[in-house]
Amino acid sequence: MSLSQIAEIVMNESDNIIYVADVDTHELVYMNAAAKRFFGMGTEDESYIGKKCYKLLQGKEEPCAYCTNAILNEKSFYKWERHNEKLGEDFLLNDKLVKLEGRTCRLEIAVIITQTVRKREKLALQLDREETLVKCVQTLTEGESEQKAINRLLAVVAGFYGGDRGYLFEIDYEKETVSNTYEWVEEGTTKEIDRLQNLPLSVIDTWIKHFLNKGEFYITSLDRDVEQDTLEYKLLEQQRIQSLIAAPLYEGGRITGFLGVDNPRKNYKDLELLRSVSYFIHDDLNKRKIKAELERASYVDSLTGLCNRNCFNKATERLQGKGMVSLGIVYIDLDGLKKTNDTKGHLFGDKLLIDTADILKKIYREYVFRIGGDEFVIICPDISEEHFLEKKERIRREMKASGIQISMGTSYEAQAKKIEEQLGSADRQMYMHKRRHYSREQVQTVPYKNTKEAERKNAE
Repeated sequence: MSLSQIAEIVMNESDNIIYVADVDTHELVYMNAAAKRFFGMGTEDESYIGKKCYKLLQGKEEPCAYCTNAILNEKSFYKWERHNEKLGEDFLLNDKLVKLEGRTCRLEIAVIITQTVRKREKLALQLDREETLVKCVQTLTEGESEQKAINRLLAVVAGFYGGDRGYLFEIDYEKETVSNTYEWVEEGTTKEIDRLQNLPLSVIDTWIKHFLNKGEFYITSLDRDVEQDTLEYKLLEQQRIQSLIAAPLYEGGRITGFLGVDNPRKNYKDLELLRSVSYFIHDDLNKRKIKAELERASYVDSLTGLCNRNCFNKATERLQGKGMVSLGIVYIDLDGLKKTNDTKGHLFGDKLLIDTADILKKIYREYVFRIGGDEFVIICPDISEEHFLEKKERIRREMKASGIQISMGTSYEAQAKKIEEQLGSADRQMYMHKRRHYSREQVQTVPYKNTKEAERKNAE
């Protein structure tokens, strides 16, 4: 048996694909038995000879753009990896030049590594997913504002999936609406958040069903997966969305919103990251809402809903810091509240406080504070004197019409300087009015600094 015959036997017994093709013409010269099997030929079939390697092996009509012929030599193998689209397999390719009957040919030994590649891709995806999830968690815990933190998180998630847009929708079951509350968009992509507010909940009926049945879901093609005569289709088409992935947010077993990415270009079959992130977002939103409620409670008067003294102190610091052109101050104290509480009960007294607060909120809307039991302050930055006086008189009229007796002091400066000085001036004026009230009630007049003590003694 000749050496060439032995070589032929060895190559035909190999499970690897082996072929030889002319470098200049790309014509096949030799294929071993494994190569013939892979391409649907019998072991004795020689019909491949003379056919173009790129056509038979790759299913192409012209030489492959990634062909390595130009970089091969006769001394060593060139190793590289390639996915064969025709076969749907991944190969480790070993190429070198050989001389065959005076022709320079390409010898290629192709080893199937599909499973290895899949495992490697799966591991890489898992590592990428875990790294991305860590980034998401870090983003939510870095102490930024809720808006910035969630927008940055959406950028991370959209980047993992190669999407144009990442977003969060929240459901309002009382209003039966759904709104886009957070959004990140890739450069060159149109922002949609402003026009996706208070949409009818029925728009996402199909999505809700998907969430309940499958959890996360993937729309692979707008035209194929969504009925064209629906509002859902119209909205997606207007936003140039051809595909998307989405995961629900749950609270108490009810879907409260969803996280989504438009036009994902990679990793779209792996929805595990989206599922995990939706949990962290929901948890973070709840924590931030609780924190906001606690902060609100520390700045809001529980009885009247007005800002309290803590809020008043913060507001005066902020207003003084930013500077104002003009400034008006109104100080109000309810007359005889202690006596009212003693004679008619605290519920009646509370009703007077609430009614007073409602009147002040109606007239001023902002910078209205309850700073003590029966004391209210209104700060009016950058207001004309005429407008300030109109509001002052409106207070008097509406309080009188509601049967509420008050003492009021005011201060106005066209060129505001120090807010504390004006607060003190309005406070003193208010107490002057209160002394006159108690004088009418035949209470001993006392100096300003002892007015509160006089009230206490009178009440006793």
